[in-house]
Amino acid sequence: MLTRNGTKIIGLAESIVDNGFLDLETPCVYPSEIKGQYIVAEGNRRIIFIAEILEDVHNIAPSKTTGGTGSGATGGKPGGGSSGGGKGGSGKGKGGKPAPTTRTRKGLIEKRFSPVNLDPQKIIDIVDELKSLSVGDYENCSGVMFRVFFELSISHYMKTHKIPRAITIKVAKPVTHHTKELSLKDKTQEVIKHLEKNPKIESKSLKAIRDLLHNSHPLSAESLNAYVHSPTHIAMSADGQKKGWSNLQHIFDYLWEK
Repeated sequence: MLTRNGTKIIGLAESIVDNGFLDLETPCVYPSEIKGQYIVAEGNRRIIFIAEILEDVHNIAPSKTTGGTGSGATGGKPGGGSSGGGKGGSGKGKGGKPAPTTRTRKGLIEKRFSPVNLDPQKIIDIVDELKSLSVGDYENCSGVMFRVFFELSISHYMKTHKIPRAITIKVAKPVTHHTKELSLKDKTQEVIKHLEKNPKIESKSLKAIRDLLHNSHPLSAESLNAYVHSPTHIAMSADGQKKGWSNLQHIFDYLWEK
């Protein structure tokens, strides 16, 4: 699995380092018929990452130095100690500072989110601004700009995979045909249908984007439209927006794949 999904596992690992482990869906593991072996029914990548961390911690001798991050289980730059640790197994960054979590992260989007196919420059700029703009200070700006990035991402995926973004409507008396652009909600639904055919995507990730089809969801297409068009609709809280992004980030990785 690491051979097939190594990049996705690394992305998940970085997300856990940034935000901590979000216990939204419990991994499901049960014993196999072979003694000492287990089957992971849900949460393959999370289990692999945690197993790797536990193995690293087990194999690394305790360090007596201070000021750095210790073992450097995941590599990175030295944090000030002599052990050569970086953003290692301790979950700390440079100089022994804790890595940002969902609560302490300033921007909506995690710093590590950087799809290689992100283009053109306008979209790159939007992502950079959503990384640096303080959600706590600018909840409405963040919500509106996320709505823009969400629709651009959906449209990019549909164009890449040649998914129709409009429908042709027949009108009688006199008989004419005209093209109607799909709504953001309908576009999202078409993208989900296509993503469901991708065997690499876990059901948990698909559930996160399916939830956006429910109007009651704070990051649904209807809510995002209201952030832009309704003078009375109040933007979601900073913590809510950041948690919403953390649940959806892996889907955005797929949306910007070739």
